[in-house]
Amino acid sequence: MSYTFSGLSCGTGYTFGVEAYDAAGNISGAGESYGSHECMSVSTATAAARQPCGSAATPPTSWQHVVWVVFEEQAYSQIIGSANAPYINRVANKCGLATNFYAEAHPSLPNYIAMTSGSTQGITDDSGPSSHPLSVP
Repeated sequence: MSYTFSGLSCGTGYTFGVEAYDAAGNISGAGESYGSHECMSVSTATAAARQPCGSAATPPTSWQHVVWVVFEEQAYSQIIGSANAPYINRVANKCGLATNFYAEAHPSLPNYIAMTSGSTQGITDDSGPSSHPLSVP
């Protein structure tokens, strides 16, 4: 199966996710295909050929990517279990949900730095990246 996307711009990265539903409401494994920052043709993988996240028979020896979805300024109850957020609830049910995760600091930037590097690195503001050159893993 293939689908052609129109209106995409060269020099812009795109990520596409595909799930297939049958008449009974069963969901296939998600297929993914990634565009790059070049002009290229992107075709989707066969959705049924992939397992949904979290269902591999054995864990991988290394991860190609990890995706965190963070809802800033939204209460847990506004998203999880809400009929207004069916897609993210399917993703949370299939892939995982952090239920014991709290802010390290306020405003937001120190929290994002902590999520990706293990600490706030002493950052206490929301200034742009050029204000905080970090040399940490």
